Amino acid sequence: MEVLKKLKGIFSSETLRIILIEDAAIAAESIAKMLLDISPSALLHVPKSYNEVKECLKNGTYDLVLLDNSLTSWSDAAGMSGIKTIPLIKETNPQAFILFISNEIGVGKILMQEGMVDFWKYKNELEGLFEELKTL
Repeated sequence: MEVLKKLKGIFSSETLRIILIEDAAIAAESIAKMLLDISPSALLHVPKSYNEVKECLKNGTYDLVLLDNSLTSWSDAAGMSGIKTIPLIKETNPQAFILFISNEIGVGKILMQEGMVDFWKYKNELEGLFEELKTL
């Protein structure tokens, strides 16, 4: 429940800055719509390549990072993954809340237990999470 309260606080910010790192265009579009529904005034970046992810992280300040693990559809992300991107996020945006989103069983839970991410959800659970945040 503490994590949900922290997320609610993040979404309550007037100047919320979000980066959504998701290589699947349809998923990115759906998640972006949900994010803007809960926080219409948020500044949302949805990079279209891994190089753009690196540029955004190095040049921007984010309150919330939604991070998919599989980045295989980006041709410039060879050998990279969400997990391998976490050190760059922590280096460039140490204050950011990292919400790991993946359909890979167990990965998010392990990352959270190891302190690498702040929270995790399966992609199909995001809508329920965002609805729950609206009611807190």
